[in-house]
Amino acid sequence: MVPRPGIGSIRLLKAETPSPYISKIAPRFTSYAKYIWIVYIILTLLELFLLSFSGIGFYEALNHTLTSISTGGFSTRDGGLGAFNNVMVETIVIIFMIIGGGNYVLYYILFSQKNPLLLFKDQEYRSYLTVLFVGFILVGMGVYFNYFGNWSESIRYGLFQAISITTGTGHVTYNYDLWPVMVKMLFVILFFFGGCRYSTTGGIKMVRMLIAIKFMKGEIIRNIHPNLVYHVKVNNEDVPDLVVRNVIGFFLLYIVSFFLTALFLSGFGFDILSSISASAAIISNVGPALELFGPMKDYSELPGLLKIWLSFTMVLGRLEIYPLLIFFRTLVIPGER
Repeated sequence: MVPRPGIGSIRLLKAETPSPYISKIAPRFTSYAKYIWIVYIILTLLELFLLSFSGIGFYEALNHTLTSISTGGFSTRDGGLGAFNNVMVETIVIIFMIIGGGNYVLYYILFSQKNPLLLFKDQEYRSYLTVLFVGFILVGMGVYFNYFGNWSESIRYGLFQAISITTGTGHVTYNYDLWPVMVKMLFVILFFFGGCRYSTTGGIKMVRMLIAIKFMKGEIIRNIHPNLVYHVKVNNEDVPDLVVRNVIGFFLLYIVSFFLTALFLSGFGFDILSSISASAAIISNVGPALELFGPMKDYSELPGLLKIWLSFTMVLGRLEIYPLLIFFRTLVIPGER
């Protein structure tokens, strides 16, 4: 989006990315952008190749490649990926949804150094995989004991939907609105997570989750031991206080935006679960939500004013709030660059 990165683009990068490594990335902003594009194109071609030989044809393979590696989630079929009833297709898409939710800068470093272990040395990526795994276990057990009653379907559909929702992709292989209430409430929580920084996902992002959790841990420790010096660390590196404040501010803005959108939806007469789930799915760019906005339904019948509000909320969430605030600031104060 920024053809000639300069001070303005670096400010946007810092605002959008709560990373203690931003100083290492910023001087090579243009180079990293180029290499990220190369990695993205290679992964796209790889998924296209695999899906083309999975039995769905080139056209379907191309469309679903472009919407899974990007964690966009649109499908050419009304029933989503579930319309194919193809385990191979679902497996390939699962793999590339996970990849799409990862850190593309980390992928570039991994490819350049030819060291796959770098993924597992990164604390954010480990946390990302942990959330995916725990989400799958909880969803799988929930649908096994309260819906399917057999492990094969519970694993197949539970794994796919847990990953699709956590990464914000929104692909559907089963009408999960029929699943137990506990599973649906878990999905509302998973809507917020997203993937890693420098990924294609929406949501809060794992690195912000890590920083916020460690900040809360530090506050608890300080209250117990007032004289103790505690620093928030990610990958054994201190996170600057400015970044921590940025993250806490982002959390507050994100939650306020979420509740305002849920309140706006409920004001149009929608029930509480539909309003809350739709608000979470919209601001995190997942798409399908629950109940009246479930995976087999859509937002097409909403009033025009509500569509405009939700469209703005999607943009707000996808741009991660701060860049949009910077943009509006330049409109209000034209001399500010």
